Amino acid sequence: MAVTKSAVASLKREAEGAHAAHEGILRRQSARESAARTYARALPIVPVRARGLTIEGADGRRYLDCLSGAGTLALGHNHPVVLEAIRKVLDSGAPLHVLDLATPVKDAFTTELFRTLPAGLADRARVQFCGPAGTDAVEAAFKLVRTATGRSGLLAFTGAYHGMTAGALEASGARPTDGWRACPIHRTTAVPSASAANVAPNSAPVGPSRCSTTSSRACRCPPG
Repeated sequence: MAVTKSAVASLKREAEGAHAAHEGILRRQSARESAARTYARALPIVPVRARGLTIEGADGRRYLDCLSGAGTLALGHNHPVVLEAIRKVLDSGAPLHVLDLATPVKDAFTTELFRTLPAGLADRARVQFCGPAGTDAVEAAFKLVRTATGRSGLLAFTGAYHGMTAGALEASGARPTDGWRACPIHRTTAVPSASAANVAPNSAPVGPSRCSTTSSRACRCPPG
């Protein structure tokens, strides 16, 4: 099939237009949104369509999505089973914003969840519904552990990332926003991730004696 000059010119204009739209969206995001952005800094793309493992960006390129919504898209983007379940709820007229009230949909979910748990765990397990971010789960874990143990110290492996809230940042590794840390939320001990296996689990309050010989040389252990 012959390709005319006008067809080539049209494709070129289309590509240039897509690139301009892509750059414009990224520029406006940078100008309008706060510095509490992580993935967007490392992945300057603008997703517009997705299916399975593939994302199509506003620039016209196709990307293989290895991030998968930070692990939330176990079935990939827009899986037919997931779309059918969403449409079923939307078409049913069920309320979509009910805070933490019980609903038939939530009840069906927790029933199925508990059915998959080992009997010994299911008999005493409790579920906490956090916000739609891992950071919320991290903050909930901090509160739960401090309540259960009566202690406030944390062991945090270097290089980890837990989110952009104050507590989650305190337990994260490399932080591009160190300037905010004038008043630490937790007493945090940094442990090299390569030496994670050398830290005694379930030990008493955090301190130098709780780090192994290998790890203690690199730990920034608080006094006492």
